[in-house]
Amino acid sequence: MNAAISSLAVYPLKGAAGIDVDRADVETTGLALRGVGDREWMAVDANGRFVSQRERPELCLVRTAIGDGVLELSAANAAPLALDIRAPGASREVVVWRDRVRGLD
Repeated sequence: MNAAISSLAVYPLKGAAGIDVDRADVETTGLALRGVGDREWMAVDANGRFVSQRERPELCLVRTAIGDGVLELSAANAAPLALDIRAPGASREVVVWRDRVRGLD
């Protein structure tokens, strides 16, 4: 029996729309595309708690793209947002389910 991959996508922002790709790099933490890992970024609320599609189903409408050192986010009726992946912000505590972890703002 032969296995074949029929489609491949990378999801830079957890819960947002993915990027269909023909190829991706394989790193120790999973797939990556132009230096951005699969589900490497996540949205958090004002209290530092991560936001998922379970609470905010409309998160799936956020489109992602990767430019030259930039993660681009866009959605209908909203201004696009470009995040510099080479210059992360300050470290802060975030809550993912029941775990408290360090993230970069």
